[in-house]
Amino acid sequence: MSKSTSQSASDGSDTNHITGETYNSDPRKKTGPECESMTDVRYEIDRIDRLLVEILAERTTYIKAASRIKPDREMVRDVPRIEDVVAKVLAHSKEHNLPAEIADPVWRLLIERSIAYEYSSYDALKDSDIDN
Repeated sequence: MSKSTSQSASDGSDTNHITGETYNSDPRKKTGPECESMTDVRYEIDRIDRLLVEILAERTTYIKAASRIKPDREMVRDVPRIEDVVAKVLAHSKEHNLPAEIADPVWRLLIERSIAYEYSSYDALKDSDIDN
């Protein structure tokens, strides 16, 4: 991802570039090896889940843009693109020690759900074009 969802300011706060919300960076952030209790582990997983939601929300804006830009519904499912995305994800996952047995099925499910969303967005846009 070339652009971060959150941008750090000089005062230690972060700004979500989608919502414009500003919030303080969390000083309790710990790495996995630094966690000493399940409370620490759960806190960090919850923190990461919040970030994942923001990133997925941003990704979804591009899925919606694709549904607007693609001239033909047949273009929504692009098998060569799917395999290219998964290959890139697996290469990046390897660099970050994310096991392929997690990355591959997670991204394939993400892609399938994104395609379903793109189909519904495409259909809704085309239906509204017909009504206008």
